[in-house]
Amino acid sequence: MNNKKTFWGLIFVAVAIYILFGSSKLFGGLGLGTLILTGIFTGLLIRGIADLDFGGVLFPLAFLAIIWDEKLGITDLTPWPVLMAALLGTIGLNLLFKNSKVKISKTIKKYNNEHTNYAKVDTASGQYVSTKVRFGGIEKYIESEDLRRVDVSAFCGASEIYLDKACIPSGEAIVTFDCKCSAIELYVPRDWNVVNKLDVSMGAMDFSGEPSGAGVVDLILIGNASLCAVEIQYV
Repeated sequence: MNNKKTFWGLIFVAVAIYILFGSSKLFGGLGLGTLILTGIFTGLLIRGIADLDFGGVLFPLAFLAIIWDEKLGITDLTPWPVLMAALLGTIGLNLLFKNSKVKISKTIKKYNNEHTNYAKVDTASGQYVSTKVRFGGIEKYIESEDLRRVDVSAFCGASEIYLDKACIPSGEAIVTFDCKCSAIELYVPRDWNVVNKLDVSMGAMDFSGEPSGAGVVDLILIGNASLCAVEIQYV
């Protein structure tokens, strides 16, 4: 059985139980829903540690702090301060340790001879491509011969989208963003001209690498990214 499907299947069952029995009290007055959510975010925390994913560690910790804020006496720090701290911490740690993280990840892949189970790998083609992630990770390789539009949707997830093998014969393509509490990495050829019209609120956007200046096509970024780290990498 697919481990990832099993994991997320158990999470959805747990959420269903929480909806039905969230008000039930167990173990000294603790809510059943509290125990279930604690189990869910603890599982996500373990996955984040195993995947060397800073966001996968800090955001589950933030949600655990929110769930147990009264017991811990930190109600003044929840929910938004801890969520903002998780976002800024994720961005800062990725900037500081990105190269080391990539090196370690490549070493793991080399000796495992397979891709990690924690991120879905997908290849797509066609004029219109979409990618969607919720509480997980995805690597999307777009190999379209006539790319017109890419729709990126993410919620509490990580997306790596590779456009280096895509062609835009029309001279213009659009990437739409509908993202919240996520990390998005977009890899584009150096000879493309990125036109940034993306609205990034309470987050950060960064460009890595140097464009060639040829500007053979325009890639237009539009939409919204809230509490997100967006990185455009020229390759």
